[in-house]
Amino acid sequence: MLRQLAATSLLVTVLGSLAAAAAPAAVQGTDAAAWPAADPADVSTIDALLESLYDVISGDAGEARDWDRFRSLFHPELGRLTPLRPDPAKGAWEVMSMTPDDYVTRAERWTQRQAFHEREIAREVERFGGIAHVWSTYEGFDAKDAATPFVRGINTIQLMQDGARWWILSIGWDVEREDQPLPPRYLPPATMILTGGKVVAVDAVNTVAEAIAFDGERILALGNEDEILALKNASTRVIDLDGRLAVPGFIEGHGHFLGVGDSAMQLDLRTAKTWDDIVALVAAAAKGLPPGTLIRGRGWHQEKWTTAPAGAVEGLPRHDSLSAVSPEHPVILTHASGHATFANALAMRLAGITKDSADPEGGEIVRDAEGAPTGAMRETASGLLRPATMRSRPRDPREMARFAVEECLKKGVTSFQDAGGKFEEAELLTRMAEDGTLDVRVWMMLREPVDELAERLPKVKVRGAGADRFTVGGIKRSIDGALGSHGAWLLEPYADLATSAGLNTVPVDDVVACARLALEHDVQLCVHAIGDRANRETLDIYERTFAAHPDRTDLRWRVEHAQHLHPDDIPRFARLGVIPAMQGVHCTSDAPWVLRRLGAERAESGAYMWRELLDSGAVVTNGTDAPVEDVDPIQSYFSTVTRRLADGTVFYPEQRMTRMEALRSYTISNAYAAKEEALKGSLEPGKLADMVVLSQDILTCTDDEILATKIDMTIVGGEVLHERR
Repeated sequence: MLRQLAATSLLVTVLGSLAAAAAPAAVQGTDAAAWPAADPADVSTIDALLESLYDVISGDAGEARDWDRFRSLFHPELGRLTPLRPDPAKGAWEVMSMTPDDYVTRAERWTQRQAFHEREIAREVERFGGIAHVWSTYEGFDAKDAATPFVRGINTIQLMQDGARWWILSIGWDVEREDQPLPPRYLPPATMILTGGKVVAVDAVNTVAEAIAFDGERILALGNEDEILALKNASTRVIDLDGRLAVPGFIEGHGHFLGVGDSAMQLDLRTAKTWDDIVALVAAAAKGLPPGTLIRGRGWHQEKWTTAPAGAVEGLPRHDSLSAVSPEHPVILTHASGHATFANALAMRLAGITKDSADPEGGEIVRDAEGAPTGAMRETASGLLRPATMRSRPRDPREMARFAVEECLKKGVTSFQDAGGKFEEAELLTRMAEDGTLDVRVWMMLREPVDELAERLPKVKVRGAGADRFTVGGIKRSIDGALGSHGAWLLEPYADLATSAGLNTVPVDDVVACARLALEHDVQLCVHAIGDRANRETLDIYERTFAAHPDRTDLRWRVEHAQHLHPDDIPRFARLGVIPAMQGVHCTSDAPWVLRRLGAERAESGAYMWRELLDSGAVVTNGTDAPVEDVDPIQSYFSTVTRRLADGTVFYPEQRMTRMEALRSYTISNAYAAKEEALKGSLEPGKLADMVVLSQDILTCTDDEILATKIDMTIVGGEVLHERR
């Protein structure tokens, strides 16, 4: 739809100091009758000016123009010109104090086109010895009612000579729709051009171009090679894509930013095939560290081990073998889901955990037959180990952030939605954004107690700090746990643990209180919900809140994960405008035990229902929940379009996304889920120049080839920050 423009007017002043000195009262809006008439002898000067202006304007809108038509646009009585007056119904002229070059920098394309004309017209008037005051008014209309895709524009020029005589000229031209690109001649030179490839914009019309140009941190234009190379000057950096695919920078839709950096500084347990493998890794680490140093690791998952540990309790190991290789080092190993932790004897001793320790609300200390702690802590029980970590040397959070940035850039992630930060982390990332050391854009949900949020949220809530590098945009709550640890809150008991229907980890009243805070502070509410009961409870809270506040629209509240849904709740997401913030890679990682936990019927009707959610009209997003999974978007993209497991089987293939849907879920849909779609998520003029160059075309290659795709280049804000060598 075209921008609606009525009685829009601007003042463009050339040789401003002279104009200010000589302009009569008419400029301030006095009646036209008070304006001096032009000397007929000067009509030839005006005619010469018209010929010059014809060269500026002719052919602009791509339609044939001729001199007679052009001259007829001007007032016919050149001997006594009067100003073109706007329709009184459209309001009086509005005077703005911008210069022509100011307009060129604005994002609206119609303004850039207009600025080009006004600048050129003003220069021509100056060349003929005058000073130009240029007003513009546009008659806007809805595109669906238009016979042609243009808006008629009228310019009024006041030509002043010798500070006495005034001529009023009326000029008309056609202005293209705002959704049409500007021809290169209206644009400034590009700072960087990438050409010779396939540039997929992921915009509303699925634009595919050969080349793209940047102007600093913003996208300047897309088009064919000749069009874009016309924007090159001596200082433009030109990169040959050599046929490769360029897409918008990947946006991690749900992860833990400092956790990614932290995981790079600890043992990686994701590839361990047995408990004995983990014990061996800890033993090797202990040999190289002074006694008392905390050994941490992350990524173990008992369901991925090839054999069960000796003496396992509920499928989990006992700490004995781990404690034997690390008697002088506290050891804390986090489950891949982040919803369970394993500790050795020294860590439990430092934390005061014994046979007599009570389970905290929302958590469980796993015990053997005699009631002794095995070392495994589920959900909130992991917090009991905090005293053990407090006695170790603290890690530098800036260093963690630096590791996270490096990992993201290597994987093509230009923006990261942090699913649960602390106040101190928000303050740190704000400082890093402002001092120019945060090279990845971070959008954060805060996870803090309700009373502290009420007090401190106004002080830490920032939007676009450091040239759009950091934003606090949401509040995070976790209403249940993870499926793998039997912590997901279900409507019916687990198929493989009939005594449990999971855990409600945060009281419903707490989530309701957070909903009130989110409305009060205009941030999004983001609730972790994995089980079908957790999702229903969350949707119920959202629906009651929305009904009580019908004036608050476009809230875009989110359900983080939305992994297992009751069929009745699937259409509620689109109906309520709630975003299911999902992770494709979780599907293929979790599938081997989803069937065991839920049974075939519930798994088929409610597990990772991407297709049904999309078809119902919901905006489905994508991510990895890093460091739960590798932050690599390619792996999650592969899982989303294939749902293929490591053993080659496919988990309910009817729920797969198409290649383009999956790409949208990782780019523009994630931007939409953070209310940032006007800023990023697609390659369109005016948006941030965040882009990734891939080694091959993931939209057309075979399924088997997707995982071999490399991130050849990661560009953030028009700057190449990672390049594969």
